[in-house]
Amino acid sequence: MKYRKIHIILIVIGFALWGAPTCDDPDPWENAQILQGVDTKSDPESVLQARKEIIEKIEKEFDAPMLQKENLIAFEERAKEKLMDFADYINIYTNGTYDEAFRNQAKKMVMDQFYGEVEIKSSIITPHEEDTYSLYTFMAEFSKLNFELVQLKIKAIEVSESLKYLDSETYTGRISFSRELLGISGQDSVIVSKDIDKIEIILNRTDKIFGNDTLKVWAVQLGNLY
Repeated sequence: MKYRKIHIILIVIGFALWGAPTCDDPDPWENAQILQGVDTKSDPESVLQARKEIIEKIEKEFDAPMLQKENLIAFEERAKEKLMDFADYINIYTNGTYDEAFRNQAKKMVMDQFYGEVEIKSSIITPHEEDTYSLYTFMAEFSKLNFELVQLKIKAIEVSESLKYLDSETYTGRISFSRELLGISGQDSVIVSKDIDKIEIILNRTDKIFGNDTLKVWAVQLGNLY
C-alpha cells in the first residue's frame, strides 16, 4: 500500500512537470457546457448564467468570514494529509535513484505545503542540536547526511489544538505526531532521530483564480515544526 501511494505521488509530480498550463492555454470557461438532466446548454447566455451561479456558490461556501465547526474539522483532516504528503515528498527528494527533475519537483511540493517563512527544528537532522532551520536550509541539510537514502516516517497524527479563530483572515491550530528519520545504506538502516513533534496548522483566506475571476477562499497549510 505504501509503495502504491508513492507511485501515485510520482504520477502527480509527473503531471506537475509536463502537464502544467502555459500562457497560451485557453480560458477554462471558454468551452463550458452545462448539463441539466439530459439537456446540454452551450449557448453563450446559458453558459454565462451557469458560470455566475458557480461563482456565487463558491463565494457562499468558501468566502465566508467565519467557518462552521464541520468545516474546521475538514480542514484539520486536510492538514493531517498535508503532513503525510510532506514526508512522502521528502522521501522522494532525498532518493538519488529518482530523476533529478522529479526530485526538484518534489522539493517544490514540500515548499508548497508550508505557509510563508517557517522554522523547523534542527534536531530532526542533527540530534541533540537545539536550534531551528529555515525550510530552505532544512532541505539542504539532507545532502550532508552520509547515507544512500533517508526515510522520514510519520505516524500517530493527532490534532493537539483545534483550529481557533485568530482574525478575519486566519485560523490556527496544532498537530502532534510521532516522527522517525532513518538513514539507509544497502541492507543497513540507522535511526538518525526520533521524537514526538508538533507542527502548526495555518488556515487563511487566499486569492484563487476561477477563469477570469479572483476569489478569496480558505486554504490550509503547515507552519512552524518544533
